[in-house]
Amino acid sequence: MSPDLATSYSLRVTSRSGVSVQSGSTGQPPDVSVSVVQPASFNGNFTVDRTAIDFGDPGPLTFTAPTFPSGLTAVVNDGSGVSQGAITSGGTLPSVAVPAMAATTTELLYTLVINNGATIPDTVSFGLIVKVRPKITSPFAFQSNGTNAATFNPGDDVVLNYAYNGATGGSAKINGVDATPSGPITFANIQASTVYTLTVTNSAGTGVTATVTATVRPKIYSFAVGATQSTATSTVTISIGDTTNLFASFAGSGATGSASGTIACASSCNPTLTSGTSIASGVALGVTGNTNGTLVYTLTVSPSSGTSVTASATIKVVPPANATSLTAGSAIIRTGARTTLTPVFDFGTNPAAPGSATITGSDGSKYVNLTSNTAINVAPSATTTYTLNVFNAAGAQAATVPTTTTTTVAVGSWSVLNTDTGAVENGKRLGVTVTALGGGKMLIAGGVNGTTTLNTARVCDASGACNATKTTMVSARAYHTAVVIDPLAANNGGKILLMGGYTATGPATPTTSAEFYDPTTDSFTDTTVPITKGTVTSARARHIAVLLSDGKTVLVAGGNDGTTDLNTAIMYDAGTNATPSTANISGTMAQARASFTGTLLASGKVLAVGGKAGDLTAELFDPTANTFGSAGSLPTGEDKRSHTAVRITGIDQTNDVLISGGVTGTNTRSSTQVLYDPNAGTFTKLTAAPLGTARSNHAAIALSIDVQLLTPSMIEGRKDFGLAAITVSSINQISASGGTASPPGTYAETYEPN
Repeated sequence: MSPDLATSYSLRVTSRSGVSVQSGSTGQPPDVSVSVVQPASFNGNFTVDRTAIDFGDPGPLTFTAPTFPSGLTAVVNDGSGVSQGAITSGGTLPSVAVPAMAATTTELLYTLVINNGATIPDTVSFGLIVKVRPKITSPFAFQSNGTNAATFNPGDDVVLNYAYNGATGGSAKINGVDATPSGPITFANIQASTVYTLTVTNSAGTGVTATVTATVRPKIYSFAVGATQSTATSTVTISIGDTTNLFASFAGSGATGSASGTIACASSCNPTLTSGTSIASGVALGVTGNTNGTLVYTLTVSPSSGTSVTASATIKVVPPANATSLTAGSAIIRTGARTTLTPVFDFGTNPAAPGSATITGSDGSKYVNLTSNTAINVAPSATTTYTLNVFNAAGAQAATVPTTTTTTVAVGSWSVLNTDTGAVENGKRLGVTVTALGGGKMLIAGGVNGTTTLNTARVCDASGACNATKTTMVSARAYHTAVVIDPLAANNGGKILLMGGYTATGPATPTTSAEFYDPTTDSFTDTTVPITKGTVTSARARHIAVLLSDGKTVLVAGGNDGTTDLNTAIMYDAGTNATPSTANISGTMAQARASFTGTLLASGKVLAVGGKAGDLTAELFDPTANTFGSAGSLPTGEDKRSHTAVRITGIDQTNDVLISGGVTGTNTRSSTQVLYDPNAGTFTKLTAAPLGTARSNHAAIALSIDVQLLTPSMIEGRKDFGLAAITVSSINQISASGGTASPPGTYAETYEPN
């Protein structure tokens, strides 16, 4: 039967006898009722409040049923068919717990079953899936601050922390790099701002992501200038019109991508940037030096946010240098002499940096740190060509041809004064004076030629050539003195004052006369003023004559009057007026002295040493007080006569006086040297520095290299006296009296005070 409506069925049973019984009556079974219900159906969707959950999420879930006719029932079953509870039409089933998940769980299946309740029911099932996504169980964050945003310097290492599960059989990556189930993970040498994304995907393809953002500060690694990046420095110098390059290396984050770099310069030098003001890291930006001066370029690197950073580089643009001239003070000098070289040059107008100027000699010499129009001293040992080379600060040589000058060195030689055919005078010439005239020449005046005291004089040069003066001396003289008057004196400047001496061979013939030699006229004239004053009337020889610091007044002291050594002295003023004048001094020397020395000290005082056998005293003449006073005593045994005394005037010295050789005791030639310290007022014997050869009646001069040159000595009975290269133009005066029998060059020696 298939009733369409609810129907009640009765069973009637009738016997053959006609007796009937019917269900539902007393004592009989009940009637059978058949209810007719509609098929199971619904309208709408079966939904869940979360279609995806994290791995391990316990829920709950809330399900919502579609609408279905009354009389129908519905339940929600899990993937195992276990009912999670009944749900009404259009109603919800809340608080459904999520079952424990296996490591490989990627989804959960739930089914809605609607039942019409018939004995043979009609059901409708509606399934849905809840996806299970991997879970990031520990925050994806920077290790440096534990957050998802941090700022770094270029080059820093970025360390990220994280942990996840639920991705068995799937994958996990951070910006394409495989990530293990837990961190940390390091990304080295960050150079630009970066968003790091952690993507975790299970085997079903369900994934989760997390991001962090690293911002990179701008940083300038280098900003330099040069022809190439490998040679670039913070400052370079170029010539005007030349080109160079700016090189920048920087990193950081800009508004989009890497930070940008821009170059700025004062308005006057922006035109030097040949390709604009933008610069990329690692790319050269050309610069043309089209304006003189110091140009400072500033690189600015700007980040997407925050403070910009800057660096600077400097280009000094300099004009061309000019070499104008190189002039030698003397075109010809003697061996051992000096001359000057005066360079004239410039480094252009207002150069941003000074250039350099050098003078190089063909002899290999080199002179640096030159100043234009300022002379330098040179002492070539052979003829030398000097070249002036001038460069601007960029190293560009002056456009002008290098300027040269040649200094010829006249080789010095010994000239014998006393051979029968000698160039100076036939026969002996002892007790002469030898005086530098400048220009490499010298005056040899007077002396004794065997039995005759001479009134002749010769002017000799470095070649050894000697010529007689235009006039003879006013008086024959030997063992006299010769002093050069300061060229700046009001009168008689540059003249040589010759005084006293013996006029004949006998020792009883000294003179009081004096005369001038004028180098400009090559002639002698009488001063007309004798070397006497008041009660000081003695003629004298073997005395001293010392030009005082005023350059015009000469101290004349001591000597021998023919029979007796003298202790008297006068002042002889040869430079104030055309005609000299004399003046007395207060008192006399404490000791009569002859064949002694007088040395002008830096203080202006005069040191008198020796001149008396057995006497060790020394005296000081003070021009201010106009008197003599004690200077102490020489060491025992140093009663020197016929010695030399030279003030050491080199730049490294303290104006000490070196006293050398002479005779001591009973006229024994000496090789000892004594040093006088004017500051301490003491005499010290130089036991470690004696002369190489004992000498007396020799000559000594102070050279500009802080050494003393001593010429060969004369001993009675010897007849040869030589002139060597000591007679150079830089010598103020040489006093010499005689020589040795052997070639004197063998016996010359020097003393080095250092």
